[in-house]
Amino acid sequence: MSSFVSTHWGTYRFSQDANKKIKLANWNLDSSPTKFGLGLADAANDSLRITQPFVRKGWLENKGKSDGKRGKDDFIPISWDKAFELASEELLKTKNTYGNSAIFAGSYGWASAGRFHHAKSQVNRFFNLFGGFSSSFQSYSYAAAQTLLPHIIGADLYSTLEDHTTWNALSSDCELVLMFGGMPLKNSKVSAGGVGKHTTELGIKKCFDNGVEFVNISP
Repeated sequence: MSSFVSTHWGTYRFSQDANKKIKLANWNLDSSPTKFGLGLADAANDSLRITQPFVRKGWLENKGKSDGKRGKDDFIPISWDKAFELASEELLKTKNTYGNSAIFAGSYGWASAGRFHHAKSQVNRFFNLFGGFSSSFQSYSYAAAQTLLPHIIGADLYSTLEDHTTWNALSSDCELVLMFGGMPLKNSKVSAGGVGKHTTELGIKKCFDNGVEFVNISP
């Protein structure tokens, strides 16, 4: 018996053997799969994986006082109960001393594919229940495009991405594709919400086969 899992790098078929060892395989309907996603199963039990909370030794011994060892000190393992206790103490101290605006909880991160596993959403929800926080606006990936595109093409970035022209339409009706910065295939191998079929490689090939010209403006 096998099932499927969607990740940032693609959709994979997974199965378990008699010893319950998980094995991943490329989805047979994906013509351009991402090979490095197959290592996810091994990463789950890798010796480098952190399996419990850790805290910096110098901070634990000298709370609130700089010991000059940040970045080179040892980290020691603690229980989950101790981790909750320490985190709660520091959050309450910051809130009561400086207010909720002193808590930055807007860091942008992908975490795992899917909305429930989206770290920023979970952190924001938690701190909203805690009274609020300071956040960030836009992201390191799209900030320039989010700001400029509405003034250039009259549409915001996300509506442009969601309603983008298909590769089939480009290959049949387009004569020239103008690129700013290039179109490396490696960038098409990952998507924040999970990937089904990787279509970029076949799409570009179809355009080339139909005589579409590509011009790249890049340093």
